[in-house]
Amino acid sequence: MYVRGYRWFWYHRLGSEGAMYLNNVAQGWLVYQLTGSALALGWVSSGRAVASLLVSPWGGVISDRMDKRSLLIWTRVGMGILSFIIGLLISMGMIRVWHLAMNSLVYGILSALMMGAQQSIVSDLVDDKTVMNAVSLNAVCLGITGLAFPAMSGMLIEWFGAAEVFYIQTGIYALTVLALLQVPHVRPDGTYREPPARALAAGMRYTARDVVLQGMIIIAMARFLLSMGYNTYMPKFADEVLHFDAAGLGLLLSAPGLGALLASLFMAALRDYRFKGRLLLGVGLGMGFVMILFSVTRNVPLVFLLLVILGACGNILRVLNQTILQTGCDARYRGRVMSLYGMTMGCGPLLSVPMGALADAYGVPAILALEGALLAGVFGSLTLWRPALRRA
Repeated sequence: MYVRGYRWFWYHRLGSEGAMYLNNVAQGWLVYQLTGSALALGWVSSGRAVASLLVSPWGGVISDRMDKRSLLIWTRVGMGILSFIIGLLISMGMIRVWHLAMNSLVYGILSALMMGAQQSIVSDLVDDKTVMNAVSLNAVCLGITGLAFPAMSGMLIEWFGAAEVFYIQTGIYALTVLALLQVPHVRPDGTYREPPARALAAGMRYTARDVVLQGMIIIAMARFLLSMGYNTYMPKFADEVLHFDAAGLGLLLSAPGLGALLASLFMAALRDYRFKGRLLLGVGLGMGFVMILFSVTRNVPLVFLLLVILGACGNILRVLNQTILQTGCDARYRGRVMSLYGMTMGCGPLLSVPMGALADAYGVPAILALEGALLAGVFGSLTLWRPALRRA
């Protein structure tokens, strides 16, 4: 935090991640109130997934060709406008599920466009030896917002209504833009003269040739595909299994934030830890087993404890995954490599559509157990058959 540009970037992340959590809780609650369906929760969130898969690679090309600060500013402005429109629709009594699906899609497009810049700018603001520390501080930001904002969103819905949650998001995005204006410009590095399609293909070939980078993308895909279900289906789980209201839902979604915050502080203290690959694979394997245990638990205090552990595991995986990617690639390709990482974020919501249908048929706990078993299987396989990842 002693680097001034990074400090203001961190303030921007604090606000933008808080706004994202407000959006996720309010939108999930609205969708479930309008439909009562886990399938609807899945297909509404899939808009963001489609955008991530289709737009993120091009966002990486853009981030390697233009000033990253400007790209971040304009996408945050777009998110603020989008939140204000949804708030107006709710206030006027005109909100429909398809509006929320469009919100998810457009938000996903904006996120995909800025993802490469948001991830790779960290390495431009700090030196290589402090990248893991900076990524860990980003994760601390996620932990703080994940702890405070879901509970806040649930209480705001109960006290004032969902529209006010979206208006608050608009104000937060305005503050993030002011913070970004204090971040130094980060100009493109070298490859900006390449035609976009050629630049994209070059970034993909570069990633595919490197065993470690390739493995990190597979790990990111597995994490977003298989470890996010407990968040996606939480409105249904909270209502049908635990019989919680909106405030209870917010508290449930805050529990992973507490774990994420504790894990982030732990990772920040590790600084330039040597055995990143081993820790990454071990935590991923453990997370799969914790998800299975969570799926069969009905004791409320234990549910909260397991959610804390899941949040901690998820943040450790995020920090290690991003650190290995950023420090292991050439700066000329960093935006494109990190945009491929961003593209994997779209995998989870896509899987949530068929999984949501299965959750309606067989219950959320059964689907969480299945996803946990698959996650453990992926990390176990990589541990056995990709020794280069253990040495990363």
